[in-house]
Amino acid sequence: MKLSEFKNYVGDVNLEYGGLFIDPSDFRHGYANCLRVSELPIDGCVIVERITVYFDNPKHVKGAYESCGTKKPWGKTSNDRKLSIIEMCAGYGYYDRHGYDWLLAESDSWASREEMESWSQNVIRLTEDQTVFDYLYNEGFLGDYE
Repeated sequence: MKLSEFKNYVGDVNLEYGGLFIDPSDFRHGYANCLRVSELPIDGCVIVERITVYFDNPKHVKGAYESCGTKKPWGKTSNDRKLSIIEMCAGYGYYDRHGYDWLLAESDSWASREEMESWSQNVIRLTEDQTVFDYLYNEGFLGDYE
């Protein structure tokens, strides 16, 4: 499977620069469970977190829209508009983190173990032939988002 085949993904085409995998099945209840990948300011590393994004408060959603320079969700389809609401609210900080996070480091990262552990105690160094997407997909992280 390829990253481009995930219909509920928003983010960079290169996952190493960040993205959000979204499970919109609870959208009508005002929240969505997501897997967020964020680029870190240390060489070749990303942080992976399970979060729940909330958009049940119209005032918060309006604030999220305004922070993105819009007054309404964007997208041509209903699903695209849902994803944009979730993405904007996640970006605005309307989420809770759940459990552990994981730091994934590319095999050629120059970051020291100490530097990486200052971000997360769960450090995984990828092999030379692995990408962030490959690792997340093959280790079952993305099963809820297909």
